[in-house]
Amino acid sequence: MQYNANGIIYQTECIFNPPVSLEEIESYASQNGWLFPEQYKQFLQFSNGAFLFKDQYGSGVEFFSLSKIAECHFDFIPDHWIPIAYYIGDFFLIDSSKVKENKGYLLFQNHEQGFETPTIRFNIDFATWIERLIITRANAFWNWNN
Repeated sequence: MQYNANGIIYQTECIFNPPVSLEEIESYASQNGWLFPEQYKQFLQFSNGAFLFKDQYGSGVEFFSLSKIAECHFDFIPDHWIPIAYYIGDFFLIDSSKVKENKGYLLFQNHEQGFETPTIRFNIDFATWIERLIITRANAFWNWNN
């Protein structure tokens, strides 16, 4: 069971794809001139894409597989921004140019804003970010005041 911010209870599910090898991840990143954070590579080695908290309406957080990343890297997205997930019209991305700094590389982009600057740049690593996403059951923790 799951609840949303309004206290309504509804059923959700989490769907995980088969994993992908580290060699495939490294090859894919290299072909596109990208760097992936180590923790994100570990996630892909566990599940090459996933759908977390999918509800009866098809909403939830869709983590893209490597092949879906290519499909969702639209022309208006900067080359060094890698779309990794989709949530109710909005994107979560990795800023490949910030990966070496090991923080500030995760982005949230509201679909109502342009892609010139990120809506939110998280100053946490991928493991912390996904942990918060799971704990809050994707109830937009990124909008909270920290």
